[in-house]
Amino acid sequence: MLNNCILYFNTAPVAPNYDETGYSPGVLNYCCTAPLPLNGIGNITNEPVFVNAAAGNLRLGSGSACIDAGTNLSVIITNDLDGRPRPADGNADGIAAFDIGAYEHQVALVWQDSPNPAPPYASWNTAATNIQDAIDAALAGDEIVVTNGTYATGGKAVYGTMTNRVAVDKPVTVRSVNGAEVTIIQGAKAPGPVGTGPAAVRCAYLTNGAALYGFTLTNGATHAGGDTARERCGGGIWCASVTAIVSNCIVTSNTASYYGGGVYSGTLNACTIWRNSALSGAERAMARCTTAC
Repeated sequence: MLNNCILYFNTAPVAPNYDETGYSPGVLNYCCTAPLPLNGIGNITNEPVFVNAAAGNLRLGSGSACIDAGTNLSVIITNDLDGRPRPADGNADGIAAFDIGAYEHQVALVWQDSPNPAPPYASWNTAATNIQDAIDAALAGDEIVVTNGTYATGGKAVYGTMTNRVAVDKPVTVRSVNGAEVTIIQGAKAPGPVGTGPAAVRCAYLTNGAALYGFTLTNGATHAGGDTARERCGGGIWCASVTAIVSNCIVTSNTASYYGGGVYSGTLNACTIWRNSALSGAERAMARCTTAC
């Protein structure tokens, strides 16, 4: 009998994932496999959505149907393969449930008025008070869920001394609960009429494979000198490549001393980019828009 297992992407001339036609067929319960088993309960056929199967990262990615879809095995299992507690509330519905697979999908919560912030920030009572703390505590494939507020504290430099209010420096998903109108990441302009300079704070940095959903990013700025691409471009958002995804965001009133006052690089989905400024005059540079921006 198998419980809470993923049997997928295997190869064989017949029955590549499992065989229930043999002399003593096994029973699968709450497993992710295809085709749907004739025996057992709670099984699903959806692809598991691993973070990066090609690189051996078999943790569940955001949106996987395996999240919170397993049966309760807490009598015999209390931790996942990373040693992190299970079950966890992987879909942020307020109920902790076992995931299908060896790893629990972890969700860290962020609320600027959290009364008792404490890692792993798994409940609203212990949520992080700034987004960066939650990212720093996360592993690749985790999800950070942010509730309403203006997030204007914290920050991290990824290259040189260019501070980013939110540095998504690992492939995680950061999403708001209620959208860009009420969830704001606020950078900082440097003193002076232009707003760029050593004291400037960019709103967000996204590494390869990172994703940002449903925020307003405003008042960010870059350095006036230093590395042209990494310190002078992207006053609102700087992306390492088109594999960094920005969706349903408003990027406004940001400044860069070179290209991309609003956004530099990345893939933009259903975003509003307006009233940003840059020396080159471009509000976005090197960015790919899959829907109207």
